[in-house]
Amino acid sequence: SASFKEAQNPSNPTSKLFDSKNLVASNVKVGAFMLPESMVNSLSGYQAVAVTPETFSDLPYETQEKLKVVANTVYYGVNDVAVPQIGDTRIRFEVILPQEVSVVAMQKGSSLEPFITKNKKTISMIQTGNISAEDMFASAIEGNNTMTMIFRVIGFFIIFAGINMLLQPIRTFFSVVPFFGKIVGFGNSIVAGIFAVGITLTTIAIAWLFARPLLSIGLIVLVVAGFLILGTMKRNQEATNSKEK
Repeated sequence: SASFKEAQNPSNPTSKLFDSKNLVASNVKVGAFMLPESMVNSLSGYQAVAVTPETFSDLPYETQEKLKVVANTVYYGVNDVAVPQIGDTRIRFEVILPQEVSVVAMQKGSSLEPFITKNKKTISMIQTGNISAEDMFASAIEGNNTMTMIFRVIGFFIIFAGINMLLQPIRTFFSVVPFFGKIVGFGNSIVAGIFAVGITLTTIAIAWLFARPLLSIGLIVLVVAGFLILGTMKRNQEATNSKEK
């Protein structure tokens, strides 16, 4: 709110009365094996802790007077919980209860640790419930594939936007006549899209060169063939235009 025209109305607080805190239990075990803190931290499935005014009976009376508990949520110093105001403090307690979990890790003595592969990658997975190793690996692969595709799409749009900005001066020059500016802008987008696809596929091909050489070479051939076809079409079009003249 500091950049508002009336900077002090409303006025946002600059700090919280209570900082968020995550407490990790010690000696967390799966059967007879100790779990490392990194795996415990990766657990999900938090549940709200049931709290009542009696939960805070050991606090000073002045502090208890400032607390209001509604649906396992604690409000501190709030006049009306139905009409929250800027700066009001709301506190929730959540916990992961002891339950059945499935783990993929390496046994080392009485504890479990991440497994280190030959290429120095680590493997450690933990999920709630009784899940087979095959399903856990399949889920991890699917998650990796999804994130890879997301990064590829983001990379494509970044390249597309960058090329489009490089071509922007051409559109600006022709925008003296708005109609021509729109046509040139559309053409710029097509050119940027073509080059963005080519660069994206080339980047993917280079990344796959050692892991999937056949697919990598196939992508490179596809990109080169695509640009050759476009070049041939352009030359044919120029030749046709020359004959018509």
